[in-house]
Amino acid sequence: MIAALGAVGGCGESEAGSLPSEVVLLVESDVQGGHDQAVFAAVPEVLVTVDGAVIHAAPEEFAIRGELIPDVWVQTLSAEGVDVVQQAIDDGSAPTNMVDLRALVGAQLGSTEFYLPDAYRFRAVESGPESGFDDSDTPLIRWPDTVSVPLADAAACVILPEIEVGELFETAADGSAFVDDGIVYRVVAAQDWPGAPC
Repeated sequence: MIAALGAVGGCGESEAGSLPSEVVLLVESDVQGGHDQAVFAAVPEVLVTVDGAVIHAAPEEFAIRGELIPDVWVQTLSAEGVDVVQQAIDDGSAPTNMVDLRALVGAQLGSTEFYLPDAYRFRAVESGPESGFDDSDTPLIRWPDTVSVPLADAAACVILPEIEVGELFETAADGSAFVDDGIVYRVVAAQDWPGAPC
């Protein structure tokens, strides 16, 4: 789905064509038919913000496997490049992927870096008591007492600052389970970015 400038009433309330004011262009990944967790963590095909951040998934050949958090890349787009994207949107020819965007803006697009978010979003689903957990192939990670939200309160989406959960999520293996107060939880987590579902 492609959307352009708009406004949302609140988290999770946006409709097609409606975006936060800081977002110029959002092309969502095609995860139709995917399970709920895949949709939650899906990285945009292209996300362009008004201040010139271009956020997108790492290409398959460069993506690191086996981690809880998907790789996300960011590039800087000049103010002139943002204007070019906005004009393309206005003309009905908005780019739908990074190949299109690069062709549209050319040298206005800067080098690629890993996206380092200010916050992470996550939710947790209870699996059962730790005493009955016998899946030896699943890494168990203790939920730190320093995190301000217990997993029992994270059934819906929670956003916490990087300083609280960044290292925890970035170092966890894909498929890890988390233990909090004697209960095992499955956690789906992703970086927070403008327009992310939560």
